[in-house]
Formats: sequence, C-alpha cells, structure tokens
Amino acid sequence: MILFRFVFLMLCKEIGGTIVAAKFSEGLVIAADTRDNQSNFVSDRYSEKIFKVSDGVYICSSGNPAELQHASVALRLKLEEYECEEKIIPTTKIAAHVLRRLCKANEMNKSSDFICAGNDGQLFSVTNGGALFKEDYCFFGAGSNLIAGFLDDAFEEKMEVNACEKMVRRAMELALGRDSNSGDSIISNILFKNGSKRRMIVNKCSEPMDEPFAVKW
Repeated sequence: MILFRFVFLMLCKEIGGTIVAAKFSEGLVIAADTRDNQSNFVSDRYSEKIFKVSDGVYICSSGNPAELQHASVALRLKLEEYECEEKIIPTTKIAAHVLRRLCKANEMNKSSDFICAGNDGQLFSVTNGGALFKEDYCFFGAGSNLIAGFLDDAFEEKMEVNACEKMVRRAMELALGRDSNSGDSIISNILFKNGSKRRMIVNKCSEPMDEPFAVKW
C-alpha cells in the first residue's frame, strides 16, 4: 500500500494550468483555465481557480487545486482575524503579505505560485517559497513559458479595459493551444474600484457568469 502511494505521488507530481493577470488604467484582469490534471490524467475539466478571500481581494493559483482551496480558506480566516483586531478592512497588500507568510511558514505545499489582486488596483505575485513581488502583469503555470514573450511585447501601461482583456484572453488562448496541461475553459475576473465582472470563455464564446461558479450543460 505504501509503495502504491509512493508511485502514485511520483506519477502525479506534474500539475498543470495557466494563470495570467494584468493591470489597466482603472483596474486589472485576472484569468485562469479550468483544467486540473495530475501528470497525464485530467481530474477535473471545470475547476475553480480564482477565489475571493476578502472584500475586493482575490487570489488564484495554477498549482494543486486542494492546496489552493486550503490557501483561500486559511487566508480568509487570517484576514477576518486581522479585521476584527485592527478594525480596518485589509487591503490587497496586507493580504499578499499574509499569504507570503503562510507560504514561508510551510503551511502550504511547495507546488503552487499565487497571484493576489484586488479592486484597489494592486497586483502581487507570491512564489511557493514565500517571495513577494509587486507587478504590473504576471503569469504562472505550465503554459506560462509559452506566453512570456507575447505578454512582454503586448503589455502597455494604462491600457484601456477592452485592450487589456483582449490581451489576457489572447495570452490564455495561446497557452491553451500549445500546453496540454492547460485547457478546456477560461475564467476571467475584471476588477474595478466599484466592483467586478466575471466572464467564462468556452470554445471562443464568452458569456457573463453569476456567482458562485457553476457550469450549465
């Protein structure tokens, strides 16, 4: 039994997916694919990878889906504790620092990098080792190496929302087209100062989505 579990974990250590985030003049766009896989086995075609952890603060990850769910719950509880003690609503920067501490304290596994973004226009990347960076755009996952050059060339400061959404969507389509570990659908959140807009793209057709995430057959 122990040998079986060891072999299974060794075969399932490659976890795919692609996530992208970029700023525009009045907010930012986060996007993620919906495929979860363990090595060459697709475990879920419609997995949620973007989670709301506080008022106007979101995280996403391309790593282990169970780890992402654990991270979102742990971070949400820490931010609720912070809000109760300090009597202020935590900002995206505070959430990113708390997430960094969770990663650095080994409360997460070492398979995931995170994006932390908020309605206040702040964007941070948190590596699995606990490094924190403030970003204008960032990308992680199995398909990230395939779109690095495209995003470096296409990104511009103070972009319009339509141009930014189109760029992020095109980057995701390029990653999904070339990377077998990423695929199926694309979910994006457009974050403004006064709210957010959620969209799902399936087979190059987009439609607004309501919370919570649900797939209608």
